[in-house]
Amino acid sequence: MVLKDGREVIYRRACRDDEDALCQMFSALTEESLYMRYVGYHRATREEIRAVLEKEGTEEICLVATPVGKENEIVAQIRCIFLNPPTNAELAIVVRDDWQNQGLGTGLVTAIARWAIQAEIERIVGVVGLSNSRMAHVFSKLGFATRDSCYDTVRMARLLPAACKRREAQLDQNEGKI
Repeated sequence: MVLKDGREVIYRRACRDDEDALCQMFSALTEESLYMRYVGYHRATREEIRAVLEKEGTEEICLVATPVGKENEIVAQIRCIFLNPPTNAELAIVVRDDWQNQGLGTGLVTAIARWAIQAEIERIVGVVGLSNSRMAHVFSKLGFATRDSCYDTVRMARLLPAACKRREAQLDQNEGKI
């Protein structure tokens, strides 16, 4: 993918060999970026990063973005965490500060939504801090709608084609039962 500033990145599935690169990415995040990611101040530990990588492919899908020519450097991560397979998944995304506002977040959400459609996930949800207007904008322009809010967060969700298929099947099944 070519970003707004001309830099190029590759999206790929995360693997256990990415532990060091992810640790470096998370340690490079500013306090503001950490707050926007976690809706609070938290710095991911090596153990937490390792746990994410161990769940990849079974309990969640994790994509990373690497600059072209620097495939051992990670500049962004998106997780699609299965909540109630095969119906719901929650997204968690972080982009390194010096790569923000270039379309990388939009590209990662689009990529993970394509994967979720293929996996027949029905709904993807993102929980966004009320102060994170940039991420709320990304979700909104990609078809997410506000579902509800609680304290300092808002839940935004997007129905995927599998939900429509399931609803059509239910309607077909109920046809003539009135």
